[in-house]
Amino acid sequence: MNWAQNKFLIGLGAVTLIGAGALGFFVVKAKSQFDALSETYQAKAAAYDNLRKQPLALTEENLTKLEGQTDVVAQTAVALQEKLASHSFPLEAATPEQFQDRLRTAVSEVLQKAQVAKVTLPDGFYLGFNQYQNQPPRTEAAAPLLRQLKTVQLATEILIDARVTSIAAVTRTPLPEEGAAAATPRPAPAPKKKAAAPAKPAPAAKLVVKYPFDIQFIGEQGSIRKAFNDLAKNDKQFLIIRPLNIQNEQDKSTPRQVAAQTAAALPTPEATPAEQAAPLPTQGAGNAASRQLQYIVGTEKINVLLRVEMTVFDNPFPHQ
Repeated sequence: MNWAQNKFLIGLGAVTLIGAGALGFFVVKAKSQFDALSETYQAKAAAYDNLRKQPLALTEENLTKLEGQTDVVAQTAVALQEKLASHSFPLEAATPEQFQDRLRTAVSEVLQKAQVAKVTLPDGFYLGFNQYQNQPPRTEAAAPLLRQLKTVQLATEILIDARVTSIAAVTRTPLPEEGAAAATPRPAPAPKKKAAAPAKPAPAAKLVVKYPFDIQFIGEQGSIRKAFNDLAKNDKQFLIIRPLNIQNEQDKSTPRQVAAQTAAALPTPEATPAEQAAPLPTQGAGNAASRQLQYIVGTEKINVLLRVEMTVFDNPFPHQ
């Protein structure tokens, strides 16, 4: 083969040689840049680690920076606390008589709302505050009870708006302010003098306080889902939902033979009044297959015993 006559191979070899040289140049250049950046990173990382392990110098500049960072953290915490507090009913001042008036009004509103929505309520339903139907609460318990009343009424009305079938009961957990007044202790004989024990510090106020109450109700699957979603996403009071017990109203499925007879007995929407009034065909008749199928499984109602926690954020974040 005459190399002088094969110009294509000569050109391809020259291009390959030039490309290999250029690629090697760029590889060497990139390697040198990587080594330089790696050395810089290692030096800065070592300096940072050394600085982090050293104690903070007691200078006026460092003290100012530390105070500034503390203020930023405190402002962020206060902003978070205010945002959370906006999702709960405020603690309004109220007398025992005012609480009873609000309680009667709330019960009347719930009963009227349930009647319009055709939701069944038990006889004597009083939103779980039956003990205050005829007697007022303690003075210090009126304001906390009023806030709990608003929360219970909100949750009950959400269930009614979701069109549950019935509400069986509402059971409250008594508030700490509802406890009986401590009896006046009898004067005891003076004890012998002992060395004064150091005073114990008062317990810190909790940032988050939960007040639970239970609601038992029955409804269809769609209304139960809507009730759960509406309770969780309401923006008036922060609620934590904790389902205690969920079960079907019927614990046994419908027998297959009864289900088939029920589906065959129900007329189709297109059937004429004469066809609907006609006697039912015997089992195995030819026109039974043309009947509209009816869903038997999954139509049971659901019995729910639900615990709802009213969550409040009254106490401010500690700020020193």
